[in-house]
Amino acid sequence: MKIKDLKIGTQLWIGFAITMAIIIVMGVVGARQNFELKNQTQDLFNHPYKVRAAIGALSHDIDREQIIHRDMLLKINGKETIQLMQALEILTDDVLKQFDILSKQYLGPALDIEEARKAFLKWKVIRDENNKLILSGEIEKAIDNIKPNGKLGKVREELNDKINTIDNFANKKAEEFYLSSIDRVKTMNNELILFVIFILLLSIIVNWMLLRNINIPLIDLTQATKEFGNGKMDTRSLYESKNDFGALSTSFNHL
Repeated sequence: MKIKDLKIGTQLWIGFAITMAIIIVMGVVGARQNFELKNQTQDLFNHPYKVRAAIGALSHDIDREQIIHRDMLLKINGKETIQLMQALEILTDDVLKQFDILSKQYLGPALDIEEARKAFLKWKVIRDENNKLILSGEIEKAIDNIKPNGKLGKVREELNDKINTIDNFANKKAEEFYLSSIDRVKTMNNELILFVIFILLLSIIVNWMLLRNINIPLIDLTQATKEFGNGKMDTRSLYESKNDFGALSTSFNHL
């Protein structure tokens, strides 16, 4: 059955259904794009942001531990020394907590985190040994250990290298996420433009067909009615269809 043979009401309902379908599809496309942007934002937050925050806290805690460790060399009072050692343990717990965060959020090789953790634990062991030297009064030996070429200094340099490896990867990943987001936004905009153009063309075609199926019989019947009114009793409508206008045309021709 041709579209023009459908009843006008049916044609209008089809046009309405197509319009609603277009609205639904637009909603689905918009929801999909929002979902993709949400995932990109979440990835950016979960990796570069959280990793950089954990690295910042980690480096700060280690720096504080180093400062406290050096302060211990200047403390003669045993009570103050014990307080400093307790502060070291608190910072150590927080460092290990930051490593746990890195293990969950870091998108690079897991070996990077494990090597950095091992380097820290190695540094902690030597630091604790140095604390014992301080408590036993071997200050000169303890000072030699914290120098850049000392046991503690060398391990600290190794630990810094491991942390920098993680930090550099996080920076590169953040740049990748940023560039990927820009590319995705451009792609989404292009998709949206093409989709809007498609919708406009489809809407124009649907409305043109509806108007055509209404205007053609109206023009024909209007012309036939005018001629009939002017006295041409043999005037007939040439419009033929199974829709409402076709029925009206047939009724007119039977006058």
